[in-house]
Amino acid sequence: TVNGYSGEELLPNGDFATSAADWGGWPSQSVISWQQTGCPSGVGSPCGHWTLAGVSGLINSGSFLLKKGQTYQFNITVSASASVPFSASFILNANPYTTVSGFSWSPLLVAGEVYTESFIFTPTMTQNNTRLNLYATATGSVSLYLGSLSLSAVDATLSDITDQVRCKEEGVGRFPSARRIQLTVQHSSPF
Repeated sequence: TVNGYSGEELLPNGDFATSAADWGGWPSQSVISWQQTGCPSGVGSPCGHWTLAGVSGLINSGSFLLKKGQTYQFNITVSASASVPFSASFILNANPYTTVSGFSWSPLLVAGEVYTESFIFTPTMTQNNTRLNLYATATGSVSLYLGSLSLSAVDATLSDITDQVRCKEEGVGRFPSARRIQLTVQHSSPF
């Protein structure tokens, strides 16, 4: 359980409530669209429907501000129709597209599993042109389903860690720049 203040939502259209506006894909075989119904159980409807046709591809959110020294909470729910290497990071929205937060998550998504993850991180620099970058590699046609994604500033503390929630801490101190707290909430099969 993460307890504490949570600020306004920073991720543009992270809930995919009515469209996939503010999201873009690269290359052309990496397409993000809005799916009103039929999203996997555990992801929820509506959802973002990301398709990859035998390529390594990415999708990006619209831009937002991350502040040095501010602690943030990022929540993601994702599922894939086939097992694929996947990554999530916050990047500068200009060449050389460097990671600005010190945060990244790179699991192998297992076909049919729903991943609901929550991360606490503190950026090492202020950047007002930041985007969420999601990357996957597909050898065939793959669908990825994105539930509600969220990002907000928090004043957070951890409590009530149970055997259903794994807590992994790196670094020392309250929330220094190198520390990441990962909470894994659930993995369930939607199919």
